[in-house]
Amino acid sequence: MIGASRIASNRNKTTAPLAPATFWNWKGDSMTDQTTSQAGQVRTPSRQEAQELLAAADIAFVQTEWHGDVVSHCREAFTQTVTGLGLPMENLAVFEVPGAFELPLEVQLLARQRRYDVIIACGMITNGSVYRFDFLAQTVFDALMSIQLAEAQPLLSAVLTPIQFHGDPGHLKEFQSDFAVWGEDLARACVKLLHNQQNNR
Repeated sequence: MIGASRIASNRNKTTAPLAPATFWNWKGDSMTDQTTSQAGQVRTPSRQEAQELLAAADIAFVQTEWHGDVVSHCREAFTQTVTGLGLPMENLAVFEVPGAFELPLEVQLLARQRRYDVIIACGMITNGSVYRFDFLAQTVFDALMSIQLAEAQPLLSAVLTPIQFHGDPGHLKEFQSDFAVWGEDLARACVKLLHNQQNNR
């Protein structure tokens, strides 16, 4: 946790760090989308602040085994970005569940440990393999939102619901690329959540 040293279990130690500037596109000491901290304006953390926040953070990443060849690209991109900015690898715990239906319970169990500063849920729900996939998607999203509010647990969702997914090599590569981009976006969002937690204490 931020402000306390925690050691997480079930580590993922296979991904090499990515240079921070590759994703953050820093302009001077601040992110390019930063606005000044004048009254009434939103301020995003500087690069140094992001590094300090991540160095003290504990993060859980929960992903589905279903479509693992796609969703793993999200985890890998996220891991490369946050470790490149200073998150100790041992402070990132990775958990796997069979499918999207099992995500909410795993997230809730982790949230109740009060161990993680941010929990990330990652999966893919497609209309090509699940009957009325929109019912499943709505159920999962509603459950994740309920957990976030009930447990006051910062939570990020990378559960995507492509309308058309047929799994041929070209289509698969396209979605793998999309999930990699999503992983980098999650890293940015994660830093902002950590920043907000620190300011809301």
